[in-house]
Amino acid sequence: MSLKEDWDEVVDVVVVGFGGAGAAAAITAHDLGAQTLILEKMDDGGGNTALSGGGVISPVNIEDAMKYVKALSMGSTEDDVLRTLVEGAAYNMQWLQSLGADTEMHAGAVFKEISGAWAMTRCRVRGPGRPSDNLWRLLSENVRKRGIRIMTKTAAKELITSAGELVGVIASKDGVDARIKARRGMILCSGGFEFDESLKKSYLRCYPFYAVGSPGNTGDGVRMAQKVGAALWHMAGVSAPLGYKFAEESVAFPSSLVSWDFIAPPPSYGYVYVDQRGRRFVNEVGLEYHLMWDALDYFDPVRLDYSRIPSYAIFDEDLRIKGPVARTDVGYHRNKYRWSEDNSTEIQKNWIMRGQSIEDLAVNSGLPIQELELTISRYNSLCDGFRDHDFGRPRSTLVKIARPPFYSIKLWPTMLNTQGGPRRNAKAQVIDAFGKPIPRLYAAGELGSLWNLLYQGGGNLAECLVFGRIAGENAAGGARDGS
Repeated sequence: MSLKEDWDEVVDVVVVGFGGAGAAAAITAHDLGAQTLILEKMDDGGGNTALSGGGVISPVNIEDAMKYVKALSMGSTEDDVLRTLVEGAAYNMQWLQSLGADTEMHAGAVFKEISGAWAMTRCRVRGPGRPSDNLWRLLSENVRKRGIRIMTKTAAKELITSAGELVGVIASKDGVDARIKARRGMILCSGGFEFDESLKKSYLRCYPFYAVGSPGNTGDGVRMAQKVGAALWHMAGVSAPLGYKFAEESVAFPSSLVSWDFIAPPPSYGYVYVDQRGRRFVNEVGLEYHLMWDALDYFDPVRLDYSRIPSYAIFDEDLRIKGPVARTDVGYHRNKYRWSEDNSTEIQKNWIMRGQSIEDLAVNSGLPIQELELTISRYNSLCDGFRDHDFGRPRSTLVKIARPPFYSIKLWPTMLNTQGGPRRNAKAQVIDAFGKPIPRLYAAGELGSLWNLLYQGGGNLAECLVFGRIAGENAAGGARDGS
């Protein structure tokens, strides 16, 4: 069969997904002389990169940074892969500057007690917008000014192999399939599976688990890689704060009722979290932002349910008027939904429940009256005593819940992204079930991330840039078969 009959398109490198990893891979492959094509299923690129906080790990000491990331890995990722990340991340700021970025250092390690934490600095791109806007503008403009072709609204459906090697992909646009040949290599940068309910039910530690990021992350890369024999890893790993999910909105909102050194402080500290029994269960301001979901991951062996999914944030009128209880500076709803400054619109929508007394609030929220009254009374007495004997909240955050009306809003585990997917090695090659690379198949970014259950802020964007560059370099250097 002739080439024209076999293939609708022939290029050197095909990149599936136009987010941070896909952009880094495409730029690198193109600059090494490879004819590169990007496939993007959504109307435009950006993915979770464009919806993130914009911070990128940029370590200042390789060996100490290795100690830190190795401790977070807990043996789930090989040392050579971790070292590749750390060494590549130390070059991130310089690489961004080579693309024309004005960068600044802005934060550090989130687990400061771990050895080597001092070396885990982060950078971000300065500019007229939010850091993630600036980062994505830089990457996307560098892709476009190189003339790299981007096929939007085009979903990769299936990888094509021949004699055990990746040779191409079937992609679909407007219901029409096309066979695209990749003469040198294929790079999967299609994100995670935040919006695939089947994969979430199968692999995540608790359920339901909602998402605040790109709805395009539906596990396409996971399934395509599985079909050609890829091993999977880190499938239970997520980066997930707490947030809100409402029936009329397909994507969740991150909560602003959190406390962390990099995230903006809450409108007030006059809030507690309670479970479905109306009881406090955690130090509400002591949770690391990306691991907040872990506080809700409790399966009750007597009731046979997740008694903290959902949980409830309880607050009063003083907090209500001080600012929105949701964040819309990150995630899918950014620039799409404006949460009211005093939360009044969301109260009218019944997203936030109200009661003139704690008893009324319990009835309206479906919580046990006596337990909720006892919980709030106990919390207020701890505030009066300036010490949280129950869960150890700092004295400065002990603000009473005392001024009616009172409010509740359901809290769910709401992920920024999943980490799992096809396993890859230090060369960004996708590995099969027997530990061998699948020829010409590479992956980068959140799809098959090297992070697992413990995550360092800025780590996914760093990984996108580092392994995107590596995948682009190695795919571009792949054997050209002459067809």
